[in-house]
Amino acid sequence: AVQMTCESRFATSCAGGLVGDNRGGIITGCTSSGTVDSLCRFAVKMSYAYAGGLVGANTGKNTNSSSSAATEASTEADSNLNREINVDAGGLVGYNGGKIDGCSATGNVKGRLINIPISDSHVGGLVGYNSGSIKNSFAEGGVSETSSYAGGVCGYNFGGTTKKCYAALKQIAVAGEAERTKYMGGVCGANVNGTVIYSYSKVMVIANPVTNVYAGGVAGYNEGGNIESCYYR
Repeated sequence: AVQMTCESRFATSCAGGLVGDNRGGIITGCTSSGTVDSLCRFAVKMSYAYAGGLVGANTGKNTNSSSSAATEASTEADSNLNREINVDAGGLVGYNGGKIDGCSATGNVKGRLINIPISDSHVGGLVGYNSGSIKNSFAEGGVSETSSYAGGVCGYNFGGTTKKCYAALKQIAVAGEAERTKYMGGVCGANVNGTVIYSYSKVMVIANPVTNVYAGGVAGYNEGGNIESCYYR
């Protein structure tokens, strides 16, 4: 088990089953299992909680690797805050700004925000937040979160690429404040200025209690992005 707790008003908690922060490194043919928890407490601003079954945050390269670890990333504030706090949780990688190729994740993933009403969490079966590339990879686990973005492959795809990937999850379940807008997708919760190509999902999407929700078999929301040759079954 990997458990990291940061108790600071300006904190970053980065936990991975193999590596916490992979900056420009290369990870090949590795596996992880067990549990991974990343928690930031007493956050005020500029606080980040990253958790990945294999790597917490990645700006390097991951190939032919897998994780079956149960993963959770949480940020807790000491009062209701109107500031940006980030939570990224993925079955393989929490935040990806690098390259992932030929990888898989089969563990359950959860992201939580506590006493933070306006910020977002990004939770994905494979990657929580993606601004890099994900290719030839898949997720087969479960995703649950209490904020905004949840996806079978990645929760939030911002300017990144998801190619030849699939999600065959047990479910994507979203709960929390009914007034908060949710974005739920079989492949990506939201795709903003990114590319999703040759990918598909087979997943049940559950939102309760939620009144403002965007849900799709491939993406819950697409803004300025390209979705090509994808399907839901």
